[in-house]
Amino acid sequence: MSILAASLLAQVLSWSAGERSESRLRLDSNTPRLDVLNTGEFALHLRSTHTTWDLSYAPSYSLMSVMGPTASSLLRHSGTLNCRLVLSPKTSVFIAQSASYGERSLRLIGLSAVPQQDATTDQQGQISTHVDQPRANSGTISDGTTNSNIIVTHRLAPRWQSSVTSSYFVSQGLDTYSRSQLPRAEFLSLGLTAIHGSSAIDQFSLTLSAQNTITTRESWFNFEPGFSDIGYGAEAERFQISRTRALVGTAIAEWRHLFNRRLSGRFAGGISPVSARSQDQPEKVYLMPTGTIELAVASPVESGRLTINLGQQLTPVPDRYTGAPVLRTTSDSTARWTRKRTTVGASLSVVSLVSNPAATQTLRIGVTASQYYNYQIGRQWTLEGGVRETWQQYTLGTEIMIWAPYLAVAYSTGNVPF
Repeated sequence: MSILAASLLAQVLSWSAGERSESRLRLDSNTPRLDVLNTGEFALHLRSTHTTWDLSYAPSYSLMSVMGPTASSLLRHSGTLNCRLVLSPKTSVFIAQSASYGERSLRLIGLSAVPQQDATTDQQGQISTHVDQPRANSGTISDGTTNSNIIVTHRLAPRWQSSVTSSYFVSQGLDTYSRSQLPRAEFLSLGLTAIHGSSAIDQFSLTLSAQNTITTRESWFNFEPGFSDIGYGAEAERFQISRTRALVGTAIAEWRHLFNRRLSGRFAGGISPVSARSQDQPEKVYLMPTGTIELAVASPVESGRLTINLGQQLTPVPDRYTGAPVLRTTSDSTARWTRKRTTVGASLSVVSLVSNPAATQTLRIGVTASQYYNYQIGRQWTLEGGVRETWQQYTLGTEIMIWAPYLAVAYSTGNVPF
């Protein structure tokens, strides 16, 4: 009996583990800096006829500018739980829950001291804090995120399918100073999609969705020396909270087409009414376009396989730091050639700002490119080397340019039955 139980358990339960170590020489403002990055993952997988469970934990540690004057470290813990339930031949439910916690040590960067006190409520109902002797900042930015997703799909007819999606995402700093650098951002969204497969090569869909975003910013500002509620001649610091709410509605029509065995495309377009309101600004309403164009090419070339993906996307998104709606375009291009154990690839991504109603410091244009060579050593080891380039320009004139060659080695066990 125990042998039979062990055999059944091995068929439904498995585990996998992996690790990746990378070293890169980063040229930032013509200054060479050495970074060391390490990521790991351990996962449990449960498979049955109507249920699939995946539980994973992925820690990562990065040491930036090793032995440099601005050395910093980044530690992050991430966990994910995915579940797929087949309720009937026509209905299935997908549930995903993830959370992460990170700390970035900035002790050597020379950040100014920031008071860390709990906020109180004054007589006018405004949240504020008065501090007479601010404590020095610990030199660490800590943040946490949580993301919940539910997708329910149902087949209405042989050619018709519907889905309902709901998600809730929260990201914020975990102490007073961290929240002043990483404002709290909450995203709650709900979407409904109807899909019609008119033929084997054409598919049409219509999606209606709404997203509510609340961005909470915390900041400190000083009063001039003088009489205050903490004593005459003292220099007080006040804690201030401001919130921005943005509601984004979207209506998108999409067409997917298989041109031939090697070329496929996806084309989508629609409109997004956006309403934004903050404590110090009246409500504003915008009407923004949204659209997507994607092409995928897969073709055998010289005893290998060449895959090319091209994409252009126009979307309204809330700014991460201010919460104000901005219209951005994203262009992504990837090319990959694979032959046996060898893979050569390149990618190019361009993010540009079309509109910024808040006129704040945000990313105006960002260009990221990479070229890499990947070689599979056996079934479990992978060696990779390449170069990454980054150029960013912000709305208030700041520019960042980074060139970073890297070398990485990765190990993966694959799925191992119990």
